[in-house]
Amino acid sequence: MTTNELARFLKVSVQTIKTMVHRGQLPYSMHNGRYYFDRKHIYKWLDSQKNKQQMEDNNDAIIEVLSEIVTRLSELKQLIEQIKEAETAPIDSERPIKIKEAAALLGFAPQTIYGMTHRGEIPHFRKRGRLYFEKKELLEWVFNEKSKNELAQQIKLEDLNVSVRAKYALKNVGIKTIEELSQMTKKDFSRIRNVGQKTITELTELLKEHGMNWKS
Repeated sequence: MTTNELARFLKVSVQTIKTMVHRGQLPYSMHNGRYYFDRKHIYKWLDSQKNKQQMEDNNDAIIEVLSEIVTRLSELKQLIEQIKEAETAPIDSERPIKIKEAAALLGFAPQTIYGMTHRGEIPHFRKRGRLYFEKKELLEWVFNEKSKNELAQQIKLEDLNVSVRAKYALKNVGIKTIEELSQMTKKDFSRIRNVGQKTITELTELLKEHGMNWKS
């Protein structure tokens, strides 16, 4: 093919063909000072250009995929860090807490807290049948409305995990709250009918659990 024929075949200008020849980008031969191009060589050259372009496209696609992977890994790293921060973060005063957390916060047994909610003596709310408390409300309730003595007076023994024998003994002497129990000496209580050492030990542990003891 002549230069003009190749230009028409490749749909480019004659000047473009000459420039590519000067740069050694096209296979050609010279005859009487003119450029000639073998069709087989041109077809092979076109195939090599297609393969080259395909490789470049593949490389671009690989780079794009790798870039997406790096972005995803970065997002995953941020998510893991957020989860770790949430796990190690202190209890948020704005987050509702459950009955065990409320009990730990106030220093009471969970059963005591449950009894107080049942009587409407402590701020709480229910969600899907479960008890929840606002930490801020509990703290305000403790420090602004109730003193330690008032709280102790409200802890009713019927709400605590006390044995039947101990409950019977307490009922016989008219003791209803743990604060009333703390006003008795261990010796006086041991004189109550049918009260043995096992009951004394049980009630001693109960008093200690709530930061109290027998009267000296």
